Amino acid sequence: MAGAAGASAGIAAGNIVAGSFRQACCPAPLLGRVSAGMRFLVFGTIPLGALLAGSLASALGTREALWVILAGYAASGALLLTPAMLADRDLPAAALPRARGGRSATAPRDGSLMSDSR
Repeated sequence: MAGAAGASAGIAAGNIVAGSFRQACCPAPLLGRVSAGMRFLVFGTIPLGALLAGSLASALGTREALWVILAGYAASGALLLTPAMLADRDLPAAALPRARGGRSATAPRDGSLMSDSR
């Protein structure tokens, strides 16, 4: 019970940090699209996980499938200790400045998201 509470608190804190990072670093005109894309990826994997768990339970049995899933869940934390993740752990030094009205200082005034001039 305490482990589940700790995991839930960590997930909640991680979601707050990730959302704040997206808001600080994404240009205002793209923020909705970036948030929608993240929600699609996060919630879109839930049915895939259910399908995988059901397949494992059918093939191995429920108890054994739960042990396999637990091992995968525990091993997923090891990804944070890989050299690539440890080397890239710092956030950008400065976020995009926000102008009046919540627009990014680099956002075009005409409302377009991309321009062909480079």
